[in-house]
Amino acid sequence: ASQDEANKLDAELHIFQSLLSRECQDKLLIKHLFADRKLDRFVPILAKQNYTECQELIRQNVDEFNRDIMNYVEMEIQNQINEWNKNHPDKADPFEIFIAKYELLKYKQALKDAGLESLDDIGDDELDDETIEEIMTDAEITGVDKDKFKRGVNDVKTGKYKSKKKAESLKPICAKPQSKENDDQDDDKEDEKETEPKPSEVSKMEAKVLKNVCLNPESWQQFEKEKATLTRLSLLEMGPVFVGFFGRMHDVVQQAQKILGYSDKLNDEQNKAMAVLMENVPTSKAIEAPIATVSDDSKASDDPEQLTDYPQRKAWKE
Repeated sequence: ASQDEANKLDAELHIFQSLLSRECQDKLLIKHLFADRKLDRFVPILAKQNYTECQELIRQNVDEFNRDIMNYVEMEIQNQINEWNKNHPDKADPFEIFIAKYELLKYKQALKDAGLESLDDIGDDELDDETIEEIMTDAEITGVDKDKFKRGVNDVKTGKYKSKKKAESLKPICAKPQSKENDDQDDDKEDEKETEPKPSEVSKMEAKVLKNVCLNPESWQQFEKEKATLTRLSLLEMGPVFVGFFGRMHDVVQQAQKILGYSDKLNDEQNKAMAVLMENVPTSKAIEAPIATVSDDSKASDDPEQLTDYPQRKAWKE
């Protein structure tokens, strides 16, 4: 029971701490601003890099923004898309799977803008070496990525590369014995995967809004000033209440430390606690032994002359 009470008190203190921290927070948090700007899905991504306050997103120029914020967000979103494609092979875009296999995902939009949007476009007979060079130039594919792209195109044309659906159709069907419980669990997992929506790429509008937040902090700093003002007013009203509350809490903590302290002799607080404890302990009457009564027969037996072997003992003594 005492442990349950301790757990309950710990939970209540944790909730109180969260409420107090929120009331005393005078900085504008990313999650609040992004909820207003419809950038909610970027909040957990930025939290991985310990970005929690809007002030931390401020960048001086576009290069810093792209390096520190935009590139990281796009990479994480693409990872989410790749994970979704892995869990939904039947619904994944074959062209997206293709460029992911050859590590060309960063050129996806550029390739589409250059007119390459599907595997059918790659397998087209009109896609000759000259056209491939033009596409790589338009998509700004450079360095070793050129070799990856050429190898991928060649694999598609020669049939070496097979899309996910074709590969699945060529696999032999093997019956695997499973228990009913495992079947139910697998069905539940499949249902979860089926209902999971596919993450979308970072849209131009999202990129524009995020860029404005990072490069034009004056667009949201007014909200932060208003929040700071409201926080000060709240603390002025709650101050007197907190003084009494924390004062009493301090006294209780000090008392608890004295009660739980360890030394050779009990201190005053421990003596008081022991006295209260002993007062609440129910007292029980000691069990008294019954008074023995001596009968006439037993008294008679105390006389040695009454013993049956008294003559023999007397003769032996003489």
